[in-house]
Amino acid sequence: MPPWLFDLQGIGAVISGVAALIAAFYAKSAAKEMKPNHGSSMRDLLDVMDDRIKSLGHRQGELHDQLQNLVDSERDTHAQIWKRLEKLEN
Repeated sequence: MPPWLFDLQGIGAVISGVAALIAAFYAKSAAKEMKPNHGSSMRDLLDVMDDRIKSLGHRQGELHDQLQNLVDSERDTHAQIWKRLEKLEN
C-alpha cells in the first residue's frame, strides 16, 4: 500500500481533491442551467417568470388608474347630489 494512505495529510489531500472534482462537476452543470437554450433551462424559466411578473405589475398599475378614476367620478357625483339636496332643503 502507498505510504500516503496511512498519513492523515495524504488522506486529507485525496479527499479534498475528490471533493474539488465533484464541486467542479456540479458547478459546470449549474452554470449550464443558467444559459438560455430556448425553453428547458432554469434561465429560460426565470426569464418567463420575470416577464409575467412585469406584466402583472403593469396590469396592477392599469387597475389602480381605473379605480382612481372611478373614485374621482363618484366623488364628483356625490358632490352634485349633496348640492341638489341642499337646494331642496332651502
